[in-house]
Amino acid sequence: MAPKAGRPAAPVVSDGPSWKVQLLLVGSLLAAALATISVTSNLDRFNYISSYPSRFTYQQLPNDLIELASFLTPQPIHLLYHNLQTSYRQFTEQDVRSLNLDRFLVKEEQYAWDRLLDNVHPPGTSKGCVVASPSREKPDYWYSWTRDSALVMKTVIQRFIAGDKKLQGTVDDYIVGVREMQHKKTVIGDFHTGGLGEVKYYVNNEPFSGEWGRPQNDGPALRVITLVEYAHFQLDHGDEKDKRFVKEVLYDGRFPTESVIKGDLEHIAHRWSEPGYDLWEEVQGQHFYTLLAIHSALLHGSSLAIRLADPLAAEFYSAQASLISHRLDEFWSPSKGIIRVSLNHTKGRVSEENARVGDDTYGKGSELDTATLLAVLHSGKGTKWEQNAKVLATLDRLIEAFGPLYPINSQLPTTVSSAVGLGRYPEDVYDGIGISQGHPWYLCTLSAAELLYRSSSLLLNQPEPLVITDLSRAWFGRFIPLGLGGKETTLKAGGKEVKKIVEGQRKLADGFVGVVKEFARRNGSLNEQFHRETGVGRGARDLTWSYAAFITAAQARRL
Repeated sequence: MAPKAGRPAAPVVSDGPSWKVQLLLVGSLLAAALATISVTSNLDRFNYISSYPSRFTYQQLPNDLIELASFLTPQPIHLLYHNLQTSYRQFTEQDVRSLNLDRFLVKEEQYAWDRLLDNVHPPGTSKGCVVASPSREKPDYWYSWTRDSALVMKTVIQRFIAGDKKLQGTVDDYIVGVREMQHKKTVIGDFHTGGLGEVKYYVNNEPFSGEWGRPQNDGPALRVITLVEYAHFQLDHGDEKDKRFVKEVLYDGRFPTESVIKGDLEHIAHRWSEPGYDLWEEVQGQHFYTLLAIHSALLHGSSLAIRLADPLAAEFYSAQASLISHRLDEFWSPSKGIIRVSLNHTKGRVSEENARVGDDTYGKGSELDTATLLAVLHSGKGTKWEQNAKVLATLDRLIEAFGPLYPINSQLPTTVSSAVGLGRYPEDVYDGIGISQGHPWYLCTLSAAELLYRSSSLLLNQPEPLVITDLSRAWFGRFIPLGLGGKETTLKAGGKEVKKIVEGQRKLADGFVGVVKEFARRNGSLNEQFHRETGVGRGARDLTWSYAAFITAAQARRL
């Protein structure tokens, strides 16, 4: 990972709000703060929230003020002054959307790191807690999701491995928090009886007990992938205390186990064939995303088990991964030319949040979903799915489906090439707060960028020729002239045609990042979604996963 980039100097731009509007904005925020100063009594919480105007927008000022007012606490007046001063400075900085793509990537990656780390153990939460978003109403994302936390901590761990040693405490706190959460009794069981499939926890590490789509077994699988990498690194480079932490807390090699990684491995190894809910928490069945995560986790877990002298467990995990590998092949639909997102659906959540109660396909007639791309990014490294024609064919169909679906895609600048804003799936009706109509998501759009950056790097460096078949002809035909189907085309490894494909894929990947640049907030803040017609950010503000997705896409661009 490259070191943290510096913040480039940025002039004031003319398209921002006038000084009168800026003064009114800061004054309004100050008035809201003073008017609500007697709400609660948490100084740290106030500091966290009163620094929030730096992420607010002029366009969404009413909602921003409401959210700020609902969280304020008593504090010294100089703290409020400091935060408002910082907010004013950021309001007058250059709009990041006016930067060229290279400068935007540098500045936005730094901003993403800052906001991501803000959401790791923010004031008012238990040590190690990773909140999905600071938003606590409309929508309330003030929870620690098992999935989101694992993905976010993976970026943190990789930064630690790359040399940022001050993050070790953050990682170890997360692990201790995970161990505490794992041993809590949930509505679906405990540590040994299925409770590790719990979806989310309150910020004090207590399990959420309300109605939800349970179990979601991608969460513990992703956590295994994240923590096995950390375990191997600490065994290789840590001191004796670090190695003891791995062997006692992460993987104790015992059965029954009480350790974090082995507990998750036992859970997923014995339950992967059972139906569960997808990563969007809506559909019950078997899911490509979940199964690929479990498959990868079991392979990672097997390698750690061998290293820590647990050969029978290693053999069992490897055997289950082999069975899952065959099941994953069943998701390919030759007739549709896509990897289907889910199989063997049930009726889904009986909840007012489920707009299609009783519909066993949840309305997903297309069977298209960007979850397929996310699966490969989060769990496909080192597998046959990492560079796969079926994945690229699915991406091709996703672009075709989402392009005309969102009006903003017809208004994009020519600099984004043929990239478009991508949502979760074409039939989506979750609008970020309730049920109406779906919108593009930042992390879904960034998944296409990251996939293409990684694909291009693999393609450019692979020693074997590129064989283009009928399956991959449409995709690669975007970048070089290819005849009609029927006969395979073989391109020399690293040759002129391959380099043209790589150039075209990277340009398209830059286009997807350009879409995000177009619809980020002026200071770089990323919500969960952006409106299909206006492009304005909506849903949970400062979504931690959105920032993790930007960071990994930016890193992939440097491969």
